[in-house]
Amino acid sequence: MTPGPRPASGPGRGRPVVARKHPVALVIGLVAALLAALVVAPLGPLGATSALADAATDAPRDAADASTALTTAREQVAGVAADPDPGAPGTDLTLTLRDLWLARGDLDRAGRAAASRLLSRPTAATAPGQWRYPTGTTPERVCGADVCVTRVTTSRHAATDAWTARTLALVETTWRRVVDDLGYRAPASGSEAAADGEESTDGRLDVYLADLSPQGYYGFCAPEDLVAGEHARATSYCVLDNDMLGLGGRPNDALAATVAHEFFHAVQFNYDLSEDTWFMEASATWMEEVVFDGVNDNRQFLAKGQLGSPTTPLDAESGHYGNWIFVQFLAQRFGAPAVRRVWERLDASRGAPDEWSLKGVRSVLASRGAAWPAFYSDFTRANLRPGRHYREGGAYRSAPVTDRLRLGRAQRTASRAARLPHLSSRTTQVTVGALPRGRRTLRLEVRATRATYARVSVLVHRADGSVRLRRLKLDGAGRARARFPASSTKVRRLVVLTTHTAADHRRCGRNSGWACGGDPVGELAVRVTARLVR
Repeated sequence: MTPGPRPASGPGRGRPVVARKHPVALVIGLVAALLAALVVAPLGPLGATSALADAATDAPRDAADASTALTTAREQVAGVAADPDPGAPGTDLTLTLRDLWLARGDLDRAGRAAASRLLSRPTAATAPGQWRYPTGTTPERVCGADVCVTRVTTSRHAATDAWTARTLALVETTWRRVVDDLGYRAPASGSEAAADGEESTDGRLDVYLADLSPQGYYGFCAPEDLVAGEHARATSYCVLDNDMLGLGGRPNDALAATVAHEFFHAVQFNYDLSEDTWFMEASATWMEEVVFDGVNDNRQFLAKGQLGSPTTPLDAESGHYGNWIFVQFLAQRFGAPAVRRVWERLDASRGAPDEWSLKGVRSVLASRGAAWPAFYSDFTRANLRPGRHYREGGAYRSAPVTDRLRLGRAQRTASRAARLPHLSSRTTQVTVGALPRGRRTLRLEVRATRATYARVSVLVHRADGSVRLRRLKLDGAGRARARFPASSTKVRRLVVLTTHTAADHRRCGRNSGWACGGDPVGELAVRVTARLVR
């Protein structure tokens, strides 16, 4: 499908919604057994760069976009574009290099040569100095059943035996969890032989260890060649930091989280290289949660997703890591296989559906008898009480209240108007202070434009600590009314949630920065009015 937003990607951290767990401590216990089966072989002197496929994907690019992609990649490889905010885009290279790979056909000859260098493996003589193995070093390739890890033992890129074995054990564990247990398509990979210009007969995923921390990176995966007979699926290789020192946090946890995240990007490249960035990142960050339950580093991103910023659209580039919570909600509602089924709808293989992110999600929901508007509204409501709706939600902060209305003796009517972009939500909290004697009723009115897409629900927080849900249905004029007790001895507060559920983007393929590269439905205007009446 046509790509949507094009920010850079990055590593996340996390815990699963599925039962089988692989804590890091247990994984490391596999290292000794695995070492006995390893094959270690010198690869010979460093030489030629690997070939890149000349065939173009179906992603529309022009010369200006391609030039921007090249400039961005150059800056990020140099480390000058890294963002210190962990929840913001731009802290890793994977999707930046993906964008560059897709843009190569629109670059001039010099630009294509520069792109080829930036996309090269560490063993290539033309690879960027940031991860190129120096001349004179002899790489060693250590292999398991499905993965090979390449390292050098001298220079700043040197990796210890223990770190190499740990990396191999973690990637093999991730392969078993993602491919064997959950049923995802395996990453498509050439072999180290391909980097030396020889025909590949290996097929195992190549992972390299290099010193990436000076540029602020934990690791990345890069596309390399189109899968034979396909137009939008790519082989890939990965590079991980050689010790995870100088990056903050615990190195073993950082390695585990990065392995799960970047491995899933390699999986994604073998479904649809040009899929929407927000869903690639959200599902890769969620996969950390699935593979390594005990790390929980992906929680740092929640503040940037819709749990922390509900008024920001779901497919906005600023929240793509944090919106792993959306994937978590999908998996908890319908089981972890539902996420794989989404990727099967996004699959760009010849004859496959090749749907874009939100369309794929809606297709899977429909197959389970669920409608998108209700599902998305339920998601935004779950974020108001994460402790009740997510398996580790007790550790999450609730989505913030957006607006507050307070009624009392001197304020019998209060109103607040706002505008909601597509795929976002807004909350208005209504409280009642001291009132004169006599029975009072709180009359609530909600008016919204684009009523087809608006969903309104009220959480009634009662004095006894219970919370009741009341859904309001907008009429043809976009108006809903309801009455509630105004007594503070019965009701502590009302929380009015308005959700803009529009997910039917139009004119896909325009590289707009939103899902499918299309135009989302416009803003929804909403006004919440509360009145005290007898």
